[in-house]
Amino acid sequence: MLDVTKRENPSQHGTLSLSVRPGRREQTLVKDDLLAFLNARAVPAARIDSYAMIVDELVTNSLKYGLFKDPEDIISVCVNVTGDTFSVSVTNPVDRRAGAYLEELDKVVQRISGFQDPFEAYLERIQENSRDAHDQETRVLGIARIGYEGRAALDFFLSGEDTLTVSASSKFVRL
Repeated sequence: MLDVTKRENPSQHGTLSLSVRPGRREQTLVKDDLLAFLNARAVPAARIDSYAMIVDELVTNSLKYGLFKDPEDIISVCVNVTGDTFSVSVTNPVDRRAGAYLEELDKVVQRISGFQDPFEAYLERIQENSRDAHDQETRVLGIARIGYEGRAALDFFLSGEDTLTVSASSKFVRL
């Protein structure tokens, strides 16, 4: 079930906060709310697709690598449009079993930030995935895709040992 808390400003600035129970159906509802939120802010269609991809990739990673053992465990999605910045953060519970994913996430985020052109980081990640086809557990191509296609800067932090927040920010473009 989707529990939506929307804090919106009728101007072009605003915040969309969503609390989502894990599941593909809810992921679709997140996209629907995001599209309405961005359309209300006169975001060009090409950028809407890019921003929707960023949110979808982050929520997908949350579903794949999060730990949802209690009914209260949720995914928190927060989208902000302020000034010339589009930013999103996705927070979910994790546990120590996610260690390999967290290490790979750290490696990819650091590597992306080390490239002047995000496309180079994306191509390198595709090549690595091709070479390591047997290792399906720690692929984070979507994170590299956010850097390249979304032209977004990425970051993440682990709060305590049980909550992961991954964020992305990109220049916000209006009509």
